[in-house]
Amino acid sequence: MKGLTPLLAPYSLETFLAQYWGQQGLKLEAPDRTRFQHLFGWAQLNELLNYHDKPHPHFRLASDKKVLDASANDDFLKHCRNGATLIIDGVHKKIPAIAELASAVQYELGLGHSAQVNAYCSWSGKQGFDRHYDTHEVFILQIEGSKEWFVFDDTVGHPLAGSQTLPEQAPQGEPYIHTTLEPGDLLHIPRGHWHYALAQQEPSIHLTLGVRCHTGVDLVDWLKQELQQEPAWRQNLPPGTTELDSATLARYVDELAERLKARLASPTLSSEYADYLASQQSPFCNYSVPYQVGFGLDQIGPETVFNRPRYQRTFVTFLPEQGKHKIRCGRSEIKLKGVPRTFLDSVLGSDRFSGQDAWNWLPDYDWASEVQPLLAYLVREGVIAIERLGVSPSSDGAPAQALASQASQE
Repeated sequence: MKGLTPLLAPYSLETFLAQYWGQQGLKLEAPDRTRFQHLFGWAQLNELLNYHDKPHPHFRLASDKKVLDASANDDFLKHCRNGATLIIDGVHKKIPAIAELASAVQYELGLGHSAQVNAYCSWSGKQGFDRHYDTHEVFILQIEGSKEWFVFDDTVGHPLAGSQTLPEQAPQGEPYIHTTLEPGDLLHIPRGHWHYALAQQEPSIHLTLGVRCHTGVDLVDWLKQELQQEPAWRQNLPPGTTELDSATLARYVDELAERLKARLASPTLSSEYADYLASQQSPFCNYSVPYQVGFGLDQIGPETVFNRPRYQRTFVTFLPEQGKHKIRCGRSEIKLKGVPRTFLDSVLGSDRFSGQDAWNWLPDYDWASEVQPLLAYLVREGVIAIERLGVSPSSDGAPAQALASQASQE
């Protein structure tokens, strides 16, 4: 299962985003009742309960429309027997199949979207949470049992997390969605739409896939951090302002307004912000040790098979003043000098390739002193990964040492 596209049938992703995303709730009945079973179930839940810590509030209980305090975790089974809902946050960081789903979703939606997945286990007939809304887009994936859902219109358009000025008045009237989810069903609840749920007679497990979307407020927050690098924005306000129409303060504000206007008019503003967004988004399964620590890289040979990390968006920018290519790969940023753009395009455009392929893309380069260290550097920085290690024609460790020297000079 990869991303939202297979979840949304019979709708295409484009149709869903145009007609429902952030606007209207939608229930999709399962074409296959078992389609979510590879993601989560009783076995995975018991594994989390048996082998993972249970820190509050990431592991918590809800009963009678409120979240119980941390002490309830000490005897969570007793509270579950009394009907409390069990919530485990961040299962996308604990279950590989869910990590892949979350990574695929945020990759599919593009920059400025981050996904997380929480698990909910409810028992018969009790309401865990009161009617509420979330400040992110929500997808409910029903795994086990059934659950009755009530979804109401929003009362505040596009609410933000932590906002202190928006009204909390719940909507009046009937829900526009009243439905029961069975295993394999999916329910989309837009940000700000009020909802609550009730388990039926049998126990229920569902996953909540939440997608946080950057907004214009996030753009302003980023710009604030950027402006702090300029001394003019860090200067004290002028002293002596005692009137609302102070001429001194007005001059100060006008000067900053002109600076801000010029910054907003910069032709590179959008690309700078996009680069920042790219630095904030990485897949949840992207580590490959011992290679990324630097061990075993001297064993890279023409027979070595490499792959590109799945759901890793990579951008290449040429910096003419430095004569280097900048590679943005999630949170990693590297700069390479003297490497042809055609080579980078071949590497980044291939799902899998061998060391021999890379050598063919650099026909005028020496394997031991140039090609192997370059590939090792890209592995260490997470741009590519080793799928199967081959034997280098020269494995005396010199290339890895050359790599360390090269990286320190960048």
